[in-house]
Amino acid sequence: MHSTIHPALGHGGYEPPRPAWKFRKRTVAQAEPAEADEPPETAAAGSAVTPELVELGEAHFWPHARVAGDLSSPGAVKIVTRGDGVWVYDDKGRRYLDSLSGMWLSNIGHGRREIADAVGAQVRELGYAPDGTVHPATLRLAARVAALAPDPASRVFFVSGGSEAVETAMKMAKKYHRSRGEAGRYKFISRRGSYHGAR
Repeated sequence: MHSTIHPALGHGGYEPPRPAWKFRKRTVAQAEPAEADEPPETAAAGSAVTPELVELGEAHFWPHARVAGDLSSPGAVKIVTRGDGVWVYDDKGRRYLDSLSGMWLSNIGHGRREIADAVGAQVRELGYAPDGTVHPATLRLAARVAALAPDPASRVFFVSGGSEAVETAMKMAKKYHRSRGEAGRYKFISRRGSYHGAR
């Protein structure tokens, strides 16, 4: 593989060859048999799975890292209708362990009434704070997070996720050095093929 960095930019233009990607065969998630002491299935409004809904999904839904248009084959994305703790259930009542725990979020378990109540109370009070404003709950959370940091004078800058956090930290570091009169300190070291960060 040849580098896309031009030698005139002073980067040498050399990039060592990368190993070829190896794709493994996808395994099909196996459902666990339901236990007798499980709570009765309660389908939320709009969670009923009909043939029409599957047809709509196959026509319009594009899942992450999967082939679009397949909700029916054995290796297809499973349609789950509810969760309870570490378990999710499909439309036929089969139970699966949510072992990934939400790759894109910090999963604290499914069906947590206290979390739903807290989110509902906040949304009923204020859905979001418009630009130039802040809600008291945000101030309390910032103080709580800062108290966990080694520096008691820490400040907290809230973002929506890991990639945005990495990108924001990079921008803050560049701004810090620029403010100190060292605008030339702008390079970052990262791993090739790393997951988070601005690209």
